[in-house]
Amino acid sequence: MSLFLPTAFLPLWAASAQLLVVIGLGELILGRWLTIVVAAAGHIGSTLIARVLLESEHGHVFGVAPAMAHVLDTGPSAATTAVGACLLVAARMNRCALLLSVGLIAAALIAPGVDGVEHTTALIWGVTAGVANYVVISRVSATRDTFWTRRQGVWHTWLLHGVRSLRLASARLHDRDRRHIT
Repeated sequence: MSLFLPTAFLPLWAASAQLLVVIGLGELILGRWLTIVVAAAGHIGSTLIARVLLESEHGHVFGVAPAMAHVLDTGPSAATTAVGACLLVAARMNRCALLLSVGLIAAALIAPGVDGVEHTTALIWGVTAGVANYVVISRVSATRDTFWTRRQGVWHTWLLHGVRSLRLASARLHDRDRRHIT
């Protein structure tokens, strides 16, 4: 439910705008189902990891103290972070993905807390999904390119043979016509 409810520090219009822009671009570029899966995995996964760290003895290493247990999660920004990172990696916008990563990690280091852990985890989910999408798409396109290259080779060969046959047939007709005239 927190995917649709903003946190206390994020106005409703800003949460709606970030969801509309990032999820909308995700649906246009990645497709509806991949966007939904990445958003859900990023949001649920980052929230669960942050809550596990809150209960863990080692949470203080990541800047999460048990006293922060009452803090709500990041709302829709974990889902938009995951989808945004996936979009940047899948679209091969590596410098922008690096800029997003550096910004989120720097924010998590400067102001440690639940939101820093959730954003960083969502970033990892999104980058992983983007790399997986890139690998799958590149393998499929390599297979498809090989298939179409072979098909084009057959088609070009057939076309060249057809053109040569027409040229030969035309030359024979032309020679036959010359013989009949003389």
